[in-house]
Amino acid sequence: MPIYEYRCMDCRKKFDLLRPMSQSTEPTECP
Repeated sequence: MPIYEYRCMDCRKKFDLLRPMSQSTEPTECP
């Protein structure tokens, strides 16, 4: 599974998640 980099739109924090490619565009919560 690839690691994707995301940015929270509320706090602007960057975080990485290990997710399947099929979930790469699904919403995620800020950790």
